[in-house]
Amino acid sequence: MITDRPDAAYVYTFLYGISVSESIGVYAELYGDLPENNGANHFWNSGITDLIQNNIQLDASIGQGITTAQDILVSAGASFRLPK
Repeated sequence: MITDRPDAAYVYTFLYGISVSESIGVYAELYGDLPENNGANHFWNSGITDLIQNNIQLDASIGQGITTAQDILVSAGASFRLPK
């Protein structure tokens, strides 16, 4: 019997973050997936956040694949909290 259903995959993430000052935080993350009928994919990343105002945060991160040939991932962003 042929079906259209994709294989199940279990997704996980482990994250540890700490505040290094009142406005700056750092974190490290291990994450990936465990497909039902394929090999596991494991990745890591780490980053820094800076709360520059009560409603504006900047962040930067870097990461890479552990079990796959993912090139280095570099990202940066900004978050804005909208008033009610």
